[in-house]
Amino acid sequence: MSELQTLNLSYNSLIELPDWFDQLQSLREVNLDENSKLTCLHPHVASLHKCTFKGCNSITEPPSAVCLGGLQDIKQYYNDLKKGRTHIVLSTIVLIGRKEAGKSTLLRAMQSCFNADLKPKDVKKTAVFEFQTVNLKNGNEKHEVQIVDFGGDDVYHYAYQLTFRENCIAVVVVNIGEYKEISEKWGRREAARRVAFDWLSHILIVSPDVEKPLLVLTHVDKLENKEVERLRKELLSTLEDLKQDFLEGRNIPKIRILEQTDSHCSGMFQPDHIFKIGYGTSGHSKNLHDLQETLYDLVLAKKQTVPKLWDKEMKSIKRNKRGCVQYSDLPKSRGAQVLDVLLGYMKRSGLIFQYDGFLSSIIFHNIEAVAKLISTIYHHSMSESIVIDPASQRKEPSQSDCILDSFVCNGIVPVDIMKDIVPKGESCIPYDTAIELLKKFRLLYGPQSVNEVKSYLVPYFLQKHSFADNTAEIRLHGTMSFLGLAVPNYAFHQLTVTFLETLRHDAYQIFPYGNGASAKIMSTVTGGTTDTDFIDIHLIHDIHNQRVQVRAEGCASEIQRMWMAFTNLVTQLNKEAAGVWKAAHIDFTMPCPHCLLLNRDCPSYVEQQVIYSHSSSVLNHGRYSFMTLLPKLKVHSQRLL
Repeated sequence: MSELQTLNLSYNSLIELPDWFDQLQSLREVNLDENSKLTCLHPHVASLHKCTFKGCNSITEPPSAVCLGGLQDIKQYYNDLKKGRTHIVLSTIVLIGRKEAGKSTLLRAMQSCFNADLKPKDVKKTAVFEFQTVNLKNGNEKHEVQIVDFGGDDVYHYAYQLTFRENCIAVVVVNIGEYKEISEKWGRREAARRVAFDWLSHILIVSPDVEKPLLVLTHVDKLENKEVERLRKELLSTLEDLKQDFLEGRNIPKIRILEQTDSHCSGMFQPDHIFKIGYGTSGHSKNLHDLQETLYDLVLAKKQTVPKLWDKEMKSIKRNKRGCVQYSDLPKSRGAQVLDVLLGYMKRSGLIFQYDGFLSSIIFHNIEAVAKLISTIYHHSMSESIVIDPASQRKEPSQSDCILDSFVCNGIVPVDIMKDIVPKGESCIPYDTAIELLKKFRLLYGPQSVNEVKSYLVPYFLQKHSFADNTAEIRLHGTMSFLGLAVPNYAFHQLTVTFLETLRHDAYQIFPYGNGASAKIMSTVTGGTTDTDFIDIHLIHDIHNQRVQVRAEGCASEIQRMWMAFTNLVTQLNKEAAGVWKAAHIDFTMPCPHCLLLNRDCPSYVEQQVIYSHSSSVLNHGRYSFMTLLPKLKVHSQRLL
């Protein structure tokens, strides 16, 4: 055994590695794949040349955020652990639910150590999300934990993809009185969907592995105890019906909280994770106490062991008061490679944002500064959010009001006005970086000339458009459908930005709308351009049916260029969707291009799950690949011409 160099321990239901593992001094490669119960690796792994652990989703040491970085990160973890270890809590409690459900009031109770005598009072509505730190207590022990209070307005739904991670503890807050009102007007299924199921979808669509959330029913003091209990049972039963209807006949990715488990917790919420909160009601104090103890236990269960050096260096980065920091400004006393391992761990844990391209050298460690930036252009009350500094405004007050109205009604912001409304200060993100970050989030496009004025466009606020059929010689079209969890409305607007960014460098004229976008290019011929030689590409939202249509139309002579533009666009749209909405289960369906070319009344269909590949275009596979189809298209286009 001492001479053993390769060891295969896959599919063994291991909980931990055997005691004799570190005695294999000649070992170089180990396969630990599909040991789903394996909870920890072994320090001897740091000396290996190769170690694979696909499907080992229960590993807690090293933390999963380290393991996702690969063997090099694991080696650094164990090497630094020899110099001292500590325990940290990176889990975040997130409060989600409809506006005025009571999330901010619940947060206030948490900040006061769950004081049952604290009376509810009017609180300012949350914009985007708000970070707070509270102490959770259990007896004489306490832990400091971060809480994120998400704004309940529809305009803030996109914020979940920015901050939500698998290590979060979700608390769904439901105003039980509102559930009753909606149920009486629209039925209990619609009420359950609005107050709870949709909110769960918003987090599961980006984090399908998140654990079962807690349910807090608020405003119970407004109803009789018997009525509250009846509504509670009805809500849970309806949510279970919605879940079963959703799962029926769907081939969706694995979603932890939708899976059936043992009988006592087969629902979407565990029975002991449901709480009723109402000031002045009997049991109010006990319910608050039980909620605090439950949160404490859940947070404690997610405690991680990390090297002391890492904890010290992470705190040093987070203490920086600036809105963001340059990578070059970070201390590298232990080398750039060690710093990269630490930053990778922080990024995968949701402590920082880091992107490629223009933003690759910037570390966004101040998440509050990001929220402040986004709330400038995404706000439940735009007149409150957008404030043009009188000292720097370039327009008369009346003109500024017109500009604000234009933004809210048409989604158009002139560049010079954007410079005035982006937050400024040492704790804010610099303007150029802020604009690039908004583009990276797919919330902003531009600048583009609008009425001869350079402006930025925010698709969320753009006017809708009626897409008419064109009298084109050649048409290609397909449908991207979201067959898993429902994709939120903002996702469609982000796909619009992806469409615009994909085609902006190809000499297309770009036309964004609130329900899609169009791009047009006129082909150059001898003596200029002609209206008969063109390519039109359209992106059309169908939010109600959870799908997006992609159409390419043009003259026969442009078929090759049209096909390449079509396949490239579908690839980019899928890359964006699959990368963010992991539980959406994306399918792409398109009629056979050859049948379309021959104008057949009943074309056959190509139906396949769209899987993004860095090496090839999604439609350049199999029978209908472009190289197979091209000779037929050339022959037919020559006949048309």
